[in-house]
Amino acid sequence: MSILQSPTRFGRIDMNLEPLERSQGWQLKFRRSSGPLPVSVQLPRMLGSRFRFSEAVGAQVRQEENVVFVTPSATSWQAVWKA
Repeated sequence: MSILQSPTRFGRIDMNLEPLERSQGWQLKFRRSSGPLPVSVQLPRMLGSRFRFSEAVGAQVRQEENVVFVTPSATSWQAVWKA
């Protein structure tokens, strides 16, 4: 599933969510163009009941309860959830 150049109050965003090989998880690729900095960027810690947040590349994250917080200043990053 892809969203390309969607306008937001923080600039245009691209997002691409795709499955990993052999149904082992999901990868989200995110990019934001210039614009005001968001106060926070949040991701779910779980996708469904099977896939748990595994890692982020290109941004620092911190996990709390069921939420993963991504550094708001990061404009391009990837997140992975694995079984």
